[in-house]
Amino acid sequence: GLVRREESRQPEGTVLSQAPAAGDRVVIETAVTLVIATPVTVVVPDLVGQDVVAVDTLLRATELRRGGTSTQESRETEGTVLSHEPAARRRVAVETDVDLVVATPVTVLVPDLVGLDETTVAALLQDTELTRGTVDRKESRQTAGTVLAQAPPAGTRVIITTPVAFAVARPATVVMPDVSGLTEAAALDLLDQYELGLGILANRESPIDIGRVLEQWPAVGIRVDIGTGVDLVVAA
Repeated sequence: GLVRREESRQPEGTVLSQAPAAGDRVVIETAVTLVIATPVTVVVPDLVGQDVVAVDTLLRATELRRGGTSTQESRETEGTVLSHEPAARRRVAVETDVDLVVATPVTVLVPDLVGLDETTVAALLQDTELTRGTVDRKESRQTAGTVLAQAPPAGTRVIITTPVAFAVARPATVVMPDVSGLTEAAALDLLDQYELGLGILANRESPIDIGRVLEQWPAVGIRVDIGTGVDLVVAA
């Protein structure tokens, strides 16, 4: 006879009812109508924009299960559902697995900053959506302001807005030597050994120590940048 299907929690294909009923006496070849079980179905809820915790609650409420979860870089909040399959509003059997695609932070490769000046570094970090981390200044013979090292290293994949720390060159320094009492030639030789230059050279009349250094500036013991010009007063 006719076969009608009805949603049921009985195993699919199970006969739920019949007509005529069991035990009825009927004429041979009478058609028997059957009602057969098919799985109970539900409508898939819209999960897009929900976080994973809310999704689990919704799926339990609709008797669905979370299936596989894959990730995709997105500017949405981390863990937000971007898409799912089966899609929203589809009717599916209860206990169907719903696969999710959830947001993970956007990443970029850290650029190579070594050898660049601070102005260029600032622009490059902005272009790559990274931020400036701590800046350590180290004595170096590189041009002042040149980046010497960085962390994370160039080529590392990081989340956008990650701070990048770097070390920047500042001039190497020396402690000012004592050139007083030396001849002008000896004083210049000593300054050269310390990688210092001659600033203003002045003469002052003196009855003694003619040709020798009477005064110097900067004073002895002061730490100065290499290449600093040292002013001398020489007895004449």
